[in-house]
Amino acid sequence: MSIPEADSRGGLLYFLKQHLLANNNDVQLGTTTITGDLSVTGDVTVSDDLTVGDVIIQESWYDVPAYGAGKGYDFTQYWSVGTYPNAQHAGFMKDSMAFVHLRGYAECSNSGASATIFTLPTGYRPALDLEYVVYSSYGAMRISIGSDGTVDASTGWTMASGKWLSLNGIIFDIR
Repeated sequence: MSIPEADSRGGLLYFLKQHLLANNNDVQLGTTTITGDLSVTGDVTVSDDLTVGDVIIQESWYDVPAYGAGKGYDFTQYWSVGTYPNAQHAGFMKDSMAFVHLRGYAECSNSGASATIFTLPTGYRPALDLEYVVYSSYGAMRISIGSDGTVDASTGWTMASGKWLSLNGIIFDIR
């Protein structure tokens, strides 16, 4: 929907009043660009990225999709969100300071699984290889994040069905 500059019944004010009445006082702007001032009284809900100028203020979390989903950052074969009780889905996001945050759990479903859990897309990868200690069904273990975006289960991990690991708390700078 586009917001008209003016019409024969009073222009923008008339349009907004009619839209508010028809939509329970909700205004949905979609991708319309607003030039000039915008004043909002009350809460503002953003369901996707919020960008001011060229700076992303807050980006949405991206869940790592199932193997074969075709997103480019899917779980690799034999890895998934798993069955860990109340597990948060594995995901990632980039904040306004260019730090990437990982969250959630991943579970191995086969002893033939590769060490690579998933690969972060371009724009979410560290400049250098990184290593973190995380919690897993084995206790403490190491996760490696490569400059190529690979997120790998490393030392302390034996591939076995039903074994899980946490990605919670992993944060790194991509600059």
